[in-house]
Amino acid sequence: AQERPGSFGAPPAIAPGTTPQPLTAVARSVGIHLVLATQRPSADVVTSTLKANLDARIAFRVASSTNSRVVLDANGAENLLGRGDMLFRRPSGETMRLQAPFMDEEQMQVYLAGLVQPHG
Repeated sequence: AQERPGSFGAPPAIAPGTTPQPLTAVARSVGIHLVLATQRPSADVVTSTLKANLDARIAFRVASSTNSRVVLDANGAENLLGRGDMLFRRPSGETMRLQAPFMDEEQMQVYLAGLVQPHG
């Protein structure tokens, strides 16, 4: 069997300032889960087409209720506490508040130092 050109292999590079809409549509159709992140949750980045191909969404604390609505289609993420406090939007549309594991900078440095100690 011969592969169709462009169907498999390395994913296409996503240029800064663009959204991976074709990738999300293909991934959703074949059951591949994607994790996408942005530091700028605005409507021109998180488009309605992109959201239509993402069954579930997570938002950590955002700057405004507008940013929250862009990501979750609901207010609330602007009121989160930070440090792993998050809202999870299920495929059903229900929003749940959850706590993600969180390590501050100092904890991360201690952890990483333990990983890179010389053997011997």
